[in-house]
Amino acid sequence: MIEGLKLTIPGEKLRMLLDERIRHHQECADRWAHEQARTPSDQTEDSPLLPEHMCSNEEDRHRWRTDVLSFIREHIEIGETYRLAQADLEFGDLLPSAPECLAQEDFED
Repeated sequence: MIEGLKLTIPGEKLRMLLDERIRHHQECADRWAHEQARTPSDQTEDSPLLPEHMCSNEEDRHRWRTDVLSFIREHIEIGETYRLAQADLEFGDLLPSAPECLAQEDFED
């Protein structure tokens, strides 16, 4: 008997999913690094400059997630099958993103 909701994912598929998330975090980190390098001459009405510390923190956060997910990915056995619970899926950043309206509600709570 299995208690709770657990997903069974082949190692090869899990590596592929982690690769996608790693690429996403790399792209986000690069975007924040670019944002941090912007100068006042790059500022427009639609694209104001963001505080440097905020850009740096976000870049660091995404680079750290890239490192974490890469570490996990390197320890996944392709020929094995993994049973993942909600906490595993959240830690591995494998769940779809919540719609912005739900993310805002969670932020406000």
